[in-house]
Amino acid sequence: MIEIIPAILEKDFNEIKNKLTFLHERVKSVHIDIQDGIFTEKSTWPFGSGGFDDIDFRKIINEEEGLPFWQEFNFEFDLMVSAGGNLSYQNAAYIAEIEQVDTVSMGKSIISRGMLIGLENAVRDAIDLVN
Repeated sequence: MIEIIPAILEKDFNEIKNKLTFLHERVKSVHIDIQDGIFTEKSTWPFGSGGFDDIDFRKIINEEEGLPFWQEFNFEFDLMVSAGGNLSYQNAAYIAEIEQVDTVSMGKSIISRGMLIGLENAVRDAIDLVN
């Protein structure tokens, strides 16, 4: 059976709590993306509301409090990092070697190179580079 896992991307912990309350007993799993606003365009909790100094974040880290419904949801957490805008034929292979990286996006470089050597050759070169 296919499971649809809702993603939560909120700047404020109260909004995360509201979403979890809504999803409680509707889904088994919840995905929370964490974006710091440095390696991504936008920031989400806790970075959207004080970073490591966020009061709710501190309570969770210090095990004074847990996320709502902690024992009832299967939580997935992702630290989002965006490097796609500046990936090129020169640096994409280094990024692709990082075990935790599952996607390398270098479309602008492929299109640019494709204008010089043909799109098919540019795509073939890019695939060879990251494999």
